[in-house]
Amino acid sequence: MSQTKISIIIPIYNVEKYLSKCLDSVFSQDIPLTDYEVICVNDCSPDLSREIVLEYQKQYENLILIDHKVNSKQGAARNTGLKIAKGKYVWFVDSDDYIETNCLGRLMSVAEKDDLEVLHFNVQQFDERGIYRDYKHFPTETDVITGYEFHKKNDYKDVTKQPWAQLYKKDLLLNNDLLFEENTFYEDAIHTLNATLLNKKFVYISDICYFYRKNPSSVVNNVNKNGYVLANRLVQLIKILQFIDENYPNLESVIAYCIRLLSRNIFNICKLPKDELKIFIQNISKINITNIKKYFPCYIYYFYTHPDIFNWLEPIVTIVFKNSYNKKPPNNKDS
Repeated sequence: MSQTKISIIIPIYNVEKYLSKCLDSVFSQDIPLTDYEVICVNDCSPDLSREIVLEYQKQYENLILIDHKVNSKQGAARNTGLKIAKGKYVWFVDSDDYIETNCLGRLMSVAEKDDLEVLHFNVQQFDERGIYRDYKHFPTETDVITGYEFHKKNDYKDVTKQPWAQLYKKDLLLNNDLLFEENTFYEDAIHTLNATLLNKKFVYISDICYFYRKNPSSVVNNVNKNGYVLANRLVQLIKILQFIDENYPNLESVIAYCIRLLSRNIFNICKLPKDELKIFIQNISKINITNIKKYFPCYIYYFYTHPDIFNWLEPIVTIVFKNSYNKKPPNNKDS
């Protein structure tokens, strides 16, 4: 029997609409089934996603199904898959996305040639209408470099921050205790950054190997309506900033990116419904940003240390916006 070269780890939750397309793509590959495994982790999905996986298991013996007893979100599902993975490499694939047909042969050839720790590739975004768009493509492929060199050469705003845009050598993650944070949203950005910076053998290729579904109705794409999710986003940005400040303070593009996003999301706080604002305040107050105060303009630092300011600021902002929207355009016609 061939050695397991790669483990594809797929968290499953409420994706019965998309799951078959994802599974069809991972089984439409140019390496033998014995060379790879597909690990589906059911995170207590309330729909028929689990039954779909069971049907595919009848056809593919390299498909493994793991059931969580408690919903713990995507980070925990990825950790579960990583801990049982037998592959030399792992690929975290989201269940509402899909991968390129017959891409595993090329990816494994490149990864194994230089015993890479991270292999980064291109991604294409698509939406519910089937419209495809480029997604943060880099113009130039790299030789074998370190992950640190990659981040020094590229602006962080252009770097894909999700783990599905690269293959990881499993030992890189396990030996450095690089597990995903659990029971939270946006858990992958700091994980991807940390894994990339720690690795010594990194390659970027221009092949489009992953297709990312942009779903405008998803919770994470509607942060101005959900206080818990918005707080999670800001907490993760602050953690990235703290991590960079402590370990790689000269990666200025990462710092600039975090500050820019923190500033932008100030306005999302103003849009939260009052009940969601209370939830936001409860969750944002759990993290201390004193040690990175030097990076913040004074108004950002004040808003994050006094988030309850929006309890009285929100009506003022609403009135200002309402008045500006109700203004009639000037009449430029000759009288």
